[in-house]
Amino acid sequence: MLGRAVVTIIDCTGGLLMKAAKCTICQLAPIPVGEVYLEQEPPRMFKVMRQTRRPCLAFKILAAGRLSERKKWVEKAFRETFQAIKANDAVIVGIYDRYSDQTTENSEYTRHFSPLSRSV
Repeated sequence: MLGRAVVTIIDCTGGLLMKAAKCTICQLAPIPVGEVYLEQEPPRMFKVMRQTRRPCLAFKILAAGRLSERKKWVEKAFRETFQAIKANDAVIVGIYDRYSDQTTENSEYTRHFSPLSRSV
């Protein structure tokens, strides 16, 4: 019999905290799409991630594209995310590479800031 994997998914923009185990959704802060980015939400979400032993997936670490405009913002988001999450957590990053090669850039930031990359 296959075991059921339980993963917690964390929206780092502060929109939704969703626990896949019970498929429940808890609204943490109202965020009108395309209007508001709450800078205090990523640290709050990282705190939630660290409070559970379960693996978590941090997504929207670039605030749904709001932090993609400047490379220093992107680098800071990757650095702060990898510093804040647990070793058994993962990051999901969307890509919109109309203006730059975000696939390569995101891969480089991940290799640079992920503790798993430094341990090999």
